[in-house]
Amino acid sequence: MQYLSNRDRADTAARIQVEGDAVLVQRVENLLAITSGMYGHIVGEEASPVDLNVAMRSPRFAAFNPELLEGEELTFPAENQFPEGARS
Repeated sequence: MQYLSNRDRADTAARIQVEGDAVLVQRVENLLAITSGMYGHIVGEEASPVDLNVAMRSPRFAAFNPELLEGEELTFPAENQFPEGARS
């Protein structure tokens, strides 16, 4: 799975691109369609770094053993910052 975000903003959503074996790609896309991020957003086809990080750490993705390669500083929300549409 490839995720390219705006490296300056942890709250900006970017498109998620899943590549590889067609069956595995479909499985990952199906899981993303039902997995929530940090504030209850369904991840789906795009997410902020914070939401995607939460989704990848969920039990649904444990079998995939996801690994963050870079950009850890963008995986934590700013203090007291709730994005538009957040459920708290």
